[in-house]
Amino acid sequence: MERRAVVFSDIRSLTGTAYVGRTATDLYIALTVQDPNGPADSDFIFDNNNNGVIDQGEDLLAQNHAQTQDFDWFGSPPNFASIIDRNAGGTNDGSAADTYVGGVASFEYVHPLCSADTAHDFCFIAPGAGQPASKLGFTIGYRAPSLTGPSFLYPAQILDPAGYAEFVINPDTTPPPAPQLSVTDTTQAYFNSSTNVLWYLGGTSGQFTLVASGNDPESGIVSAIFPTASRSAQAGPRARSRHRPRTSISSRTRRRRRAPARSR
Repeated sequence: MERRAVVFSDIRSLTGTAYVGRTATDLYIALTVQDPNGPADSDFIFDNNNNGVIDQGEDLLAQNHAQTQDFDWFGSPPNFASIIDRNAGGTNDGSAADTYVGGVASFEYVHPLCSADTAHDFCFIAPGAGQPASKLGFTIGYRAPSLTGPSFLYPAQILDPAGYAEFVINPDTTPPPAPQLSVTDTTQAYFNSSTNVLWYLGGTSGQFTLVASGNDPESGIVSAIFPTASRSAQAGPRARSRHRPRTSISSRTRRRRRAPARSR
């Protein structure tokens, strides 16, 4: 995970560290703050399309100390009025937790890069090859003591999205590994998985389903490409044709391995 020092500009001059990382499907963010006034609360406020304007459905992740309510919220213009996603017909996507040990408040969040709750969550995925980097604006909120203390933000106030920092995903330039092939739903056919050869009975009706399974931990798999089948025949009254399946898998995108947090 990438990390960056953060400073909350209040009379206590609190300092902490923010962390960010991701898989092909989830965003991981964390915050630690040295503060004798804990336990504490935190939130991450997002500019979903990084346009510097508060739009309907801007994502908000909030973790109050030892809370039991949902952590997945969204905001509405003009003042970023916040509502829990599930209270507006959405879903609580991901998880959050916090601790306060030895004078250090710690928070961890995991949230889908692109959930099905598109009305209330960001969709922040790696760009296609040759496309511009994907960017997600954000600012960090912190409050201590929990529920009763003053709130502070870094690097910008909630109503100043033009001053938010950015998470950035650059195009993925690493091709995915070779896929694994399997055959299902065979009728009048046999697949030899050790040689990747499919035998089927000529002159009859039958079927099979060829499946290419793969994984790209950097940006995910979007499709598999199957070439035209090659054929050969053997003599005899019950000749079988041979189909040697070969395929490749296309990565969803091309991206850098980490999504660093950086100021504009």
